[in-house]
Amino acid sequence: MKKYILLITLLYNISALASLGQVKPIQKITSPYRVETSLDGNVTIKEYIDQAGNVFAISWAGTHPPDLNKLLGSFKEEAQKEMKNQNNIITRRSRYNRLETTNLIMERFGSMRNIRGKVILKKYLPPGVNQNEID
Repeated sequence: MKKYILLITLLYNISALASLGQVKPIQKITSPYRVETSLDGNVTIKEYIDQAGNVFAISWAGTHPPDLNKLLGSFKEEAQKEMKNQNNIITRRSRYNRLETTNLIMERFGSMRNIRGKVILKKYLPPGVNQNEID
């Protein structure tokens, strides 16, 4: 019975994820944003949601990267196109990549079995929130 409850909980958490830029149900909060954490296998995913319910950033940490196509939503094509354009990659080292476009900031870093990253949608970044707050 416990296995079924755990499976249902994990499936609910995965299906509850929103893509970058999507709107989630508004909850009354006093801070500029709230963070919702979910687990997708061995990857912890955090969604950063502003007061209007917009998902303005997503970060992850785990043994492997998450499905970025799902997390980026309508911004996946822009990110893929810009990743191919080497001029937009600000920093590229063996364990750290940073891409900045008109709309997005994407960082990926880590080592084997300890992969981390974040994507920030610049136009929804709440006033007064520094992008370094997103972990």
